[in-house]
Amino acid sequence: MQHTRTHRMKAAAAAALVALLPVAAAPSALAQPAEQPIEQSAGQAANGQSEIFFEGQFSEQVESLDLGWRDLIAGHDNVEEVWASAPAMDRGVPLVWIRPEGAERTAPRPTLYVLNGADGGEGIASWLYQTNIIEFFSDKDVNVVIVQAGAFSYYTDWVSSDTQFGAQMWETFLTRELPGPLEAEIGGNGKRGIIGMSMSATSVLNFAQHNPGLYDGVGSFSGCANVADEAGALAVQTVLDRANVSAEQMWGPRPGELWNYNDSLINAENLINQPMFISNGTGLWGEWDTTANPTVDQEAQLIAQRTTGSAIEGVTNMCTQTFKARMDSLGATDIHWDLNNSGTHSWGYWQDDLYESWDVLFSDVLFPDDLDD
Repeated sequence: MQHTRTHRMKAAAAAALVALLPVAAAPSALAQPAEQPIEQSAGQAANGQSEIFFEGQFSEQVESLDLGWRDLIAGHDNVEEVWASAPAMDRGVPLVWIRPEGAERTAPRPTLYVLNGADGGEGIASWLYQTNIIEFFSDKDVNVVIVQAGAFSYYTDWVSSDTQFGAQMWETFLTRELPGPLEAEIGGNGKRGIIGMSMSATSVLNFAQHNPGLYDGVGSFSGCANVADEAGALAVQTVLDRANVSAEQMWGPRPGELWNYNDSLINAENLINQPMFISNGTGLWGEWDTTANPTVDQEAQLIAQRTTGSAIEGVTNMCTQTFKARMDSLGATDIHWDLNNSGTHSWGYWQDDLYESWDVLFSDVLFPDDLDD
């Protein structure tokens, strides 16, 4: 009976999963794959490596794109728009690179990748619009790379390219094609971390369990490790519904090998030695669910946080508690669990998570030499 009630709670909340997340354009507009910024060299494409393009190297077509976030990075001398070719997807992907203010442009530094949620950075429910991520990292000796594409993709490799997105091979791009070439251009020193929230909180766990040793630290905020069970699959499909695509187009029929492969609860053994920061609220209203919240400028948004946002966070909390129990049973000790007594599925809490994960995880694992001093 308890299992049935829990499943019904998950299903009910999943049915409202993405209503909280505003976007600046309709899903059909967000779903169009970006064009290549300039044609990639045949050699790099053949080797499955990204080619990196900075301002002055973009095509006229890319220069003319109406990307609202460009206004948010304008005027910051330490922030640049960067494009990377994605050979497996045959497209260009926009990135935002934040480096320490006043520092040498390509001095050796760690690299911290930051993924957006279901919005993919293509609308306003994104790190640049909803947080002070630029200001926060401007005095820290790290290269922060925010991926500004990938709406409703789960940043995974899709089995089908027969959608409005075309080929979707996001994990291949982000874990194999991009890191080496990008970090060589921006001064990466070989230390590397990644952060995801909501949809991409699931993604970053998968990146880590599929690629042990790739990341020195992983931050996963308000996500679900389990996707292969019925409730998890329903939550996944509810996100994909906004783009009118099916989970079967992403990972094939369920149950199936790819569903299990992309379930970090099933593959928890691969994460035993991975340093991580994992956070979640309970869905109960907290400090960022009041009119005092400076990120809430409309009554409708506050209502959404208190209803849909509460339900979603309740679901991810159940996922996270289950994942914690599994990791504890495996003896994993290098995980900071930031499990709060309140908090909804909303940006005030994820900004707090950004701060906290830097303080307790990334400032240590990305700078190990400092610990020896």
